Amino acid sequence: TAKLVDALKGAGPFTVFAPTDAAFEAALKALGITAEQLLAKSDLAEILKYHVVAGAKVMSTDLKSGKQEVESLQGSKLTVEVADGKVTVNDASVAAADVDTSNGVIHIIDKVLLPPSGLADIVDTAVAAGNFKTLAAALTTAKLVDALKGAGPFTVFAPTNAAFEETLKALGMTAEQLLAKSDLAEILKYHVVAGAKVMSTDLKSGKQE
Repeated sequence: TAKLVDALKGAGPFTVFAPTDAAFEAALKALGITAEQLLAKSDLAEILKYHVVAGAKVMSTDLKSGKQEVESLQGSKLTVEVADGKVTVNDASVAAADVDTSNGVIHIIDKVLLPPSGLADIVDTAVAAGNFKTLAAALTTAKLVDALKGAGPFTVFAPTNAAFEETLKALGMTAEQLLAKSDLAEILKYHVVAGAKVMSTDLKSGKQE
């Protein structure tokens, strides 16, 4: 669909970080879209190119401990980290490394990587950050994903997974019970200012409503 087959059949070499089917299913659920809607996305090619490093066949044995940045075919940087015997790419873990091919290497990862802000909307950016999974699930359940994928502008005060966990503990309920609340949409909308993109530098000292 994204017409990248011919490119990846080229001489290369390429290093490809390939999400599993389960990773795509999790991303679709978090984004609140179907596979058909993903395939129809205007930035699908950019998302896929963000999973490819061109001009290098990087095997796991080529990596050093710590963090290192590599430039993706899409143009944005990927952060690869080796720690405690594990390899991560951004917030995705490498489930299987070094699948050798004639023109490069494939590393299987457990999450879909999304390019950084500028190419992604609020929902995609939250999903890509990795620590807003509960928020993404809540937005999907409350059917607010489409609204926040609109033109906006929006200012969103986004609670982290840890913030949701603290709230669930304080309220004595489970995540499933939270997602089933009849006023979930109202709670989420209380975190959104529509019609304005308010940066921290726009704020003045003192209180403002």
